[in-house]
Amino acid sequence: MSEHLLHWNKELAKKQCDNGNTPLHLHLSRSYFMVPILLEANLSAAYQPNRIGSFPIHTAASRGLLKAVVTFLKRCPECAKLCDSMGRTFLHVAVENRSYNVVSYACGAPSVESILNTQDNDGNTALHLAVQVGDLRMVCSFLREHQVQLNIPNNSGRTPRDLSWRRIPEGLFFAWNPEVIIDQSLGYAGARFGCYGASILDKPQDNDRESEMIKDSTHVLGIGSVLIATVAFGVTFAVPGGYRADDHPNGGTPTLAGRYAFDAFIMATTLAFVCASVATSSLMFSGMAMVDLAVRRKHFQLSVCFAASSVTSLVTSFALGLYMVLAPVAHSTAIAALVVTFTVLGIGLTEPFKTMKIVRALRIRLGKRIWRIVVQLIVVLIAQAFWPVIIIFGWPACSAKYRHN
Repeated sequence: MSEHLLHWNKELAKKQCDNGNTPLHLHLSRSYFMVPILLEANLSAAYQPNRIGSFPIHTAASRGLLKAVVTFLKRCPECAKLCDSMGRTFLHVAVENRSYNVVSYACGAPSVESILNTQDNDGNTALHLAVQVGDLRMVCSFLREHQVQLNIPNNSGRTPRDLSWRRIPEGLFFAWNPEVIIDQSLGYAGARFGCYGASILDKPQDNDRESEMIKDSTHVLGIGSVLIATVAFGVTFAVPGGYRADDHPNGGTPTLAGRYAFDAFIMATTLAFVCASVATSSLMFSGMAMVDLAVRRKHFQLSVCFAASSVTSLVTSFALGLYMVLAPVAHSTAIAALVVTFTVLGIGLTEPFKTMKIVRALRIRLGKRIWRIVVQLIVVLIAQAFWPVIIIFGWPACSAKYRHN
């Protein structure tokens, strides 16, 4: 029906409703199908804004209709520079609406290079808005492009680095939150703070809210740490293989003592119990309202680190205990159990490795300098996530060498 109407009167493609929307605006709010037909009927419809100054390409970008955006840029290249009443290009609109597919395409399209650093009426570039939205993938898309300038101040004098630093809350926060990684990414890329530096930037601070947040988190984390300590304590005195009979010269001692896997198992259960106990003790201090908030914050951060290490140690202890029981009679199954256990453990610890996303984004911008950052990130992440595993499997080797000497 639409095609018949346009064949009868192509001027219908330019008609506007009470809100100033053309048929192109209205159809883009639903799908892409009619876009080529409407543009074929009347190409000038692509340059008609509605009452709020939004052009059809803005509507397509807000809906994440990448095919429509590509069609506009190919048929009407000047659409890329069209700005709405707020001075926003279609790239600004795509960022604000988290249309990642549009942003990713635009950052690599030669026809869009001219607007990568365009500022809206508030002086914000698309990178400013990506930082404000807190979307790591979009920020990485901009960091991959050499043409994107990182130190343009907005009308308030704030650069993207200022905005990213201000988004990090005062006090307690999760180290792998997107806003923290975004700030690190901008820092690695060479982004700078505004002319006055970060010291004068006002950051929202709510001590009452933070205190309540620590209290709620303490309850959840405390249950887990107590359970891990209880399980580790029980496993330590119920070792695989059992104990030697009393008439044995070493009666009452573990039958598997001295083996590499057994020594690693004992070290794993020991670390699980100790780390869980330290986490529980720190949680007791962090949950006390009478303790200063800064002290509670430090104890809570300490408890999170040790609780994570206790989980790693306990899972490793489970895998080693299972291996010692199955290895003599079902060696292949024992190996498979080890592989599955450590694979799942690795998947559970992928959160810290999200920071590696920035490596691909910065590789083009930094060149060979990226390897220093890669090595630094890998060393820090492995040390934080897997230090118990290093001790668990390193100590038996040292112990065996000591016994041999």
